[in-house]
Amino acid sequence: MELRADGSRRGLWTGFLRSAKLFPDRPAVVAQGTSLSYRQLRELAIRIAACIQAHRMGSWTPLTAVFAHRSPTAFAGVLGSLLAGNGTCR
Repeated sequence: MELRADGSRRGLWTGFLRSAKLFPDRPAVVAQGTSLSYRQLRELAIRIAACIQAHRMGSWTPLTAVFAHRSPTAFAGVLGSLLAGNGTCR
């Protein structure tokens, strides 16, 4: 979380979602010879977040570990975890 001068907080996902809205067809990530647009990465991250939320147990919000090499799927996993509310990126 970034603490801004006005006292508000901004997470990594905030900037990502803003970029996805403004530049949906631009490349968001290029790794292992694969490129995903902001739109594609957003859709994948949202599906991952929904899956994480569907498997929550009660009100307990665990951290989510993403065990992956640098790949579009790994980036989507980190974003999906953050979108699901699991942990923060510092």
